[in-house]
Amino acid sequence: MAQDVAVHAWRPPSILRLDFQPIIDTARGTVAGYESLARFKGPPNVGPDCWFALAHAAGVGAELEAQVLGRALEARSALPPNCFLSVNVGPHALLSAPVADVFAHAGDLRGVVVEITEQTAVDNYGALSDAIAPVRAAGALLAVDDAGAGFASLKHITVLRPDFVKVDRDLIAGIDADETKAAVVEALGMFTSRLDSWLVAEGVETIAELDRLLSLHVPLAQGYGLGRPQPAMEPAHPEAVALCRQRRSVATYGGLFDLADNAPRVTAAEANPTAFGTDPATR
Repeated sequence: MAQDVAVHAWRPPSILRLDFQPIIDTARGTVAGYESLARFKGPPNVGPDCWFALAHAAGVGAELEAQVLGRALEARSALPPNCFLSVNVGPHALLSAPVADVFAHAGDLRGVVVEITEQTAVDNYGALSDAIAPVRAAGALLAVDDAGAGFASLKHITVLRPDFVKVDRDLIAGIDADETKAAVVEALGMFTSRLDSWLVAEGVETIAELDRLLSLHVPLAQGYGLGRPQPAMEPAHPEAVALCRQRRSVATYGGLFDLADNAPRVTAAEANPTAFGTDPATR
């Protein structure tokens, strides 16, 4: 794909569209939120990462990310009740004027989760924290992507103190038959619960993987086995929902931590009670 195509990807008439993938509250078997995912009209073997990489190489990466962000925030009106919307932004884009402008004009950001993607390492945590501060002040929550891989080091998590930590899909694949992976996810569960964060398992492909995650009390999960990205905000797969509800009704399995133990502190609710409308633990 030619780089000049990527340069114009963010300009009208846009070749960009958004899909939405459900994120499941595993304790209740309900959809807690949706992640917005950029898709581009073009060669089928060219994924979104390639489009963003080419745009950044051409010097218009921030403009493309701002366009995607703006489109995602516009989709908030389609959110089902008591659901959040997760939007992806690269760490360098968060420091850019186009992305800052989108956030500045977005108004109330309650119900929005800003997910920091793993495109590049974070060079300056102070600057990144400063850029995130007004976004959080407007009501948004923060997520760190791909924990256990790439640039999502423990420092990344401990410095930014995200509200959500998303486990890298390589740790989830085959977790039902790999006790080492299960032990790592268990440890991440303890770590994130101590930070008052939610753990999210990404890339759940099979019912067996979901079943193992339920035994570990991982509170949130997403993946093709739970629901594929779609242009509309669709329900989760009935089989996955049924398993979650069955496990809840039986309630005989053990784990390292409970969903209730992993909930954010109540102190924030006193200052901003309406924000709890997007918190899965309060439904």
